[in-house]
Amino acid sequence: LVENAIKHNQLSKKAPLVVDIYLENDCLIVKNNLQLRSDTGHSHGIGLTNLSERLRLLGVHNARFEKTTDHFIANIPLIP
Repeated sequence: LVENAIKHNQLSKKAPLVVDIYLENDCLIVKNNLQLRSDTGHSHGIGLTNLSERLRLLGVHNARFEKTTDHFIANIPLIP
């Protein structure tokens, strides 16, 4: 998820990419600000599809990925 944030966003000293990683309600949250790059071309979402499949194989079926106006947020339930 951090690699995904770096791949799809611009980052500089003036406009740093901020990635927050924390636990909330038994879920791993990975959240980054959106500063989308213009030179990456069209994304096919293969990275998130691959991650979702790997999580499914581990028994996690309800991971959520959300893009808001300002952030990309991954919400991954922890396996009990």
